[in-house]
Amino acid sequence: MGISQSVASWLKEQGHDALHLNDENLYNLQDNLILEKAIGEKRIILTSDMDFSQLLAFNKSQ
Repeated sequence: MGISQSVASWLKEQGHDALHLNDENLYNLQDNLILEKAIGEKRIILTSDMDFSQLLAFNKSQ
């Protein structure tokens, strides 16, 4: 989270398959579940969450 809904809207307008967690009412989803969702859907995550990089590093080590 931390990324404005307008960023996802702009990406959609540019032709990208973008979504914001609010689009699916997932704004309270835990970081690890966001990562699993992104991997499963082959998506790129845009976030301003400073802890997310630690989660990614831990995930790569498994």
